[in-house]
Amino acid sequence: REYGTRDRGCVCRSVGPSGIGSLGWVAEALSLGWSQCRRTGRDPQHRYDLGMVFATNETPIGFALGLGGLLIIAGIALWVVAQRTATGVLGRSQFVGIRTRSTMASDQAWLAAHQAAQRALQVAAVELGLTGAMAAVAGGNNDLLILILVVGTALMSGALAKAVIFATRAARATDPTV
Repeated sequence: REYGTRDRGCVCRSVGPSGIGSLGWVAEALSLGWSQCRRTGRDPQHRYDLGMVFATNETPIGFALGLGGLLIIAGIALWVVAQRTATGVLGRSQFVGIRTRSTMASDQAWLAAHQAAQRALQVAAVELGLTGAMAAVAGGNNDLLILILVVGTALMSGALAKAVIFATRAARATDPTV
């Protein structure tokens, strides 16, 4: 089915059977192209479903703000956990911290590992927060939002990998039997 009017240069097709709960809209969105279908905003008959949000390159501002807010909160939480595990406030746990075989071997290994990884974890926390802030600023532009999320995730993943390497080395130096 089609929504919108052809005379205003906007022809949008429904994607997937209902647009929600199916992945059929992905193939349809890719076949439309990112810029072929745009919402005019002037036509009261013009509607779009969940799939059309991505096909039109128009993410709702509330989605970008909510996602950005969640990433900022996650960055703050990562910073706090990094600080508290490095100072020994949070001891060995199955829920928080870097949990590898070598870091879980003893309390000394746990503390040494998190002290060694603290800076890298804080860098990852800052990258996560900045990614969230930039995602919120990106607003409704899908291409920019996706670019920000991909680059931010890659940078944060690199910092987290570095933290795990530093932690494992420090834990093994503390307890060489592991």
